[in-house]
Amino acid sequence: MGLPQQQNENQESAVVRLAKEKAAQAVKKKSRKLLKQAGKKIAKLAVKAIVKAIALLTKMLLSFLSTIGLPAIGIILGIILVVIIIMMATTWAYGGNEAKLTGKDKQLQQYILSQSYSTVDMSRPEQRKFRVPEGLIASVIQIDSMVKGNEDYKALIHKMAVSLKPIFTYDKFNEWTETETTVCRDGKCDPPKRVKTDHWVSKLTNVEAWDGTTTYTYSPYTTPWVTSVKVDYETQKNTETEQYIDNETQTFPANQNIPIYGWKSEKVCDETGCKLNNVWEIIGYNQYSSPTTKVVPVMKTKVVENDKKIEIDTTTRTRSQKFNVNENSTIDYSRFDQILNQYNLGTDDKKLIEALYSFAGGQISYSEWLSGSLGSGGYDYGGYVGYDGTVIPGGGVPPQFMPFYLGAEKKYGVPWYVLAGIHYVETTFSTAPNMVSSAGAQGPMQFEPSTWASVGVDGDGDGKADIWNNADAIYTAGHYLAISGWASDPRKAIYAYNHADWYVDKVLRYADQFKNAATYVGGSSTGSKAQQVTTVGDRWIGHSTYVFGGGRNQSDINSGRFDCSSFVHWAFGQIGVNLGDLSSTSTDTLNNLGIKVPYNQAQPGDIVFFDTYKVNGHVGIYLGNGKFIGCQSSSGVAIADMTKSYWAQRFSGNVRRLIQN
Repeated sequence: MGLPQQQNENQESAVVRLAKEKAAQAVKKKSRKLLKQAGKKIAKLAVKAIVKAIALLTKMLLSFLSTIGLPAIGIILGIILVVIIIMMATTWAYGGNEAKLTGKDKQLQQYILSQSYSTVDMSRPEQRKFRVPEGLIASVIQIDSMVKGNEDYKALIHKMAVSLKPIFTYDKFNEWTETETTVCRDGKCDPPKRVKTDHWVSKLTNVEAWDGTTTYTYSPYTTPWVTSVKVDYETQKNTETEQYIDNETQTFPANQNIPIYGWKSEKVCDETGCKLNNVWEIIGYNQYSSPTTKVVPVMKTKVVENDKKIEIDTTTRTRSQKFNVNENSTIDYSRFDQILNQYNLGTDDKKLIEALYSFAGGQISYSEWLSGSLGSGGYDYGGYVGYDGTVIPGGGVPPQFMPFYLGAEKKYGVPWYVLAGIHYVETTFSTAPNMVSSAGAQGPMQFEPSTWASVGVDGDGDGKADIWNNADAIYTAGHYLAISGWASDPRKAIYAYNHADWYVDKVLRYADQFKNAATYVGGSSTGSKAQQVTTVGDRWIGHSTYVFGGGRNQSDINSGRFDCSSFVHWAFGQIGVNLGDLSSTSTDTLNNLGIKVPYNQAQPGDIVFFDTYKVNGHVGIYLGNGKFIGCQSSSGVAIADMTKSYWAQRFSGNVRRLIQN
């Protein structure tokens, strides 16, 4: 999380200055009208919001009194109350509520609202909730106008909207579609044809808003096949020969035998049996003493065309790649605080902004953040540093970099999550398309070659320090922070890495996120087999393949080919626990081992089951904090969150304990 900048507690509040200087002008006719309308709103406001606003105002009034001489307390206190109430009413009115404004006031209200909507693309649903609230803009501009006496309200409103506008980051994801088509004609089918079509879509991955940061991580999955059948018909022209009898007149000479034609039955036999066929042939003869003309039947052949109706069945199966999304938000008012500091606002002024915004119905924890009660005021640079158990990354940190982060942490004393934060901010974990900056910085951790020449170290033991090598770059970042004074002033050390306060805040914000998203298993007080089994499979993360029925011979194991049950069998085997015959191991055999325990009593090292293609169709090893490690069809061996999305829907509640500590 970002850190609140040093607050000026002794700075005289803008309200006090206004009360002293402009007391006689505090109450105007317009303000009376707004107060009357705002009074109706007070009855409708949530009690919680009112109580918070009143509590903040009470604290501020006590603070204001400390800046005023005793003889003037009565007069000034009354004026301060009037000024604050007017500001609350004005904030409520200009903040888009139901105040019946007219003329320039109405125009100003509408302008605030339009500027609020301009901070996001309202045509994109995912951006709308990050819109800078109109009530917040109305709250801030009042204080600023008091400090600077600024009467150009529209310019101030526009500047504030632009300053607080969220920063959205989108990445491309391939939601491809695969289609398989099989065509059958008259019962004869062609081989199926598959076509895969890429469909790249933009998805929101990070938002830096005025009140914090939200990150979105996406995990792909393939939808089931969807089948459709289309039936068509076509007419096919066929030709075939056909015999027929035609009568012809023929002349026969005297004393010549004249054939007599007729049908004659013949017995025809083959391997299937015998049958009678009628054959047109000569059945006798006549003879005449003189030439004779006779009409004789003659067998002839002709070609005949006919139509045949053919059925064409087209079967189409379609599936696509989609993504489950995980959202992680962190409250951080660093950016908001920096903007207010530019206007020379003190702590009381900042708390007054929160009170005004709360009165207008807004939700904000700015004062808690300023005081450090949200954890930002006293950043824990050393939490989990030197942790001797297993650290399982979360929050999108690629597990393949963890050995480098932890190794550099051990050597240089810089927390692994700070190194991960720098790695993410610089090159998004080495995924930036061109890891060369406009200033000439290079590689995963963005060092300038001249700097690298003096500080670069060999992180992977290959005998050379390569600015493009992930291990070398991460170790060098730890080395650079160490020699820049990390042990005495961590914030100053990060500032030396990149000379910008916003950079320091951003790195620490992500560092805090990565630290809290990780799972910490084992440690100095633990070392049981149940805890050991949670880590033996880490070597296969990113280096394995899911094969149904795989992992049941040494060749598969050496190559990292497992299915879910063989991976569990292998993992327990690594710590000396035999789960039975490897060749026949399955989720069913594993479900018959150990004892069943309730999920709320699950411990790291237990095995958990999920209802996938069947009841208890998938199994993994529980790690704690709702996470498990297993061999998944979409990823090979990986750590998954069983409390969200796909796995949460399929977790059967079946937990079995195979090891009794």
